[in-house]
Amino acid sequence: MEWSNPWHLRGGVLAPGHLSATVALRHHYPRCDGLIAISSLLEEHFRSRGSRVLRVPPTLDVQNLPRYERRAGPNRPDLSLVYAGTPGRKDLLAHIIRAVGRVGRGGASIELRVYGPTPEQVRELLDGEPLPPGVRLLGRLAQQDVPRALQEADFSVLLRRPQRFAHAGFPTKFCESLANGTPVIANVTSDLASYLRDGVEGLVCRGYSVDDLERVLRNAVGLGDDERRRMRRAARQRALESFDFRRYAEPLGAFVESVRR
Repeated sequence: MEWSNPWHLRGGVLAPGHLSATVALRHHYPRCDGLIAISSLLEEHFRSRGSRVLRVPPTLDVQNLPRYERRAGPNRPDLSLVYAGTPGRKDLLAHIIRAVGRVGRGGASIELRVYGPTPEQVRELLDGEPLPPGVRLLGRLAQQDVPRALQEADFSVLLRRPQRFAHAGFPTKFCESLANGTPVIANVTSDLASYLRDGVEGLVCRGYSVDDLERVLRNAVGLGDDERRRMRRAARQRALESFDFRRYAEPLGAFVESVRR
């Protein structure tokens, strides 16, 4: 379960999806014999109401993800970034694009590949601002092509406002990036602090403003090849330990059995 922000839905607080979720969260879920929560916030919320809860973050088959050789060449930028997903009103994609533009204007060779939103959607997010050089809008991506797109980048980037929806949820794209051995640049929301250590599995952005991200990107540009390789290994290892579905098979089975008794 997740706790969405009504203003991320068409219709706001009167959106059918929001009304349905509110009724479920307040009345139906607490009556269940057991609950599976995606974040610590939801786990603690329902435990305080007497519910039996197991917390399980997003999972995937990390062990069997295909691995690709990264392409090298003289035209590779100083820093290659990727954003893959549908930003909606959750992810601050416009902030990411603006920060990339600033770093590029400062003289660094930086590339951001954006998969998912259409050019029209990105222009709307930017309020008509021109797209900075180095930002490539590549449209929708078939699911089977996501691993290669992630593995080609030095980092994926994720920026969200630290609001309740972000703390109650857990970004699947974060898990996918680490699973593909791609470190993440992100500010800390939800339980990310348990999986993202600054300089280990990626880089922590202390805030969520364009200025905050610009500082981190400038730091990332200056990282050496050895540091980047070390982060890639650490990202992959973190995903194997924390997001592979096998990690939760036994606890989930035990939880279901305990609920059935």
